[in-house]
Amino acid sequence: MNQFTANSLATYVAAIEGLPSPAVIVARHSSSERWHDQELEVTRERTLYRFANGVVLACEIEQDDQPQALVCAECWISYDVVQQPPTLQVTPDRKGFDSRCRQAFWLKMQCR
Repeated sequence: MNQFTANSLATYVAAIEGLPSPAVIVARHSSSERWHDQELEVTRERTLYRFANGVVLACEIEQDDQPQALVCAECWISYDVVQQPPTLQVTPDRKGFDSRCRQAFWLKMQCR
């Protein structure tokens, strides 16, 4: 059973990830930057998502090019509520993960 509501951050993250969600993305704007840190190339991508109900989320993903033998490579993902209508209180207003696997598990737990 899906427990997504307009007040749940998971509702918007699910839409961003292309999963079933009542949230509708109406616009997105991305920017990225790259730099070197101790012989590794690091990439950070920041995307602002605007939803039909007025919520705006920032998603930032940072990862390096270090080869990893792990099934779920380490990266840093964060979601921040940048704007919301006065009639909504999206919670939590910030969430971070250290891999896509942890993000996927969190989303799975939110729709239980």
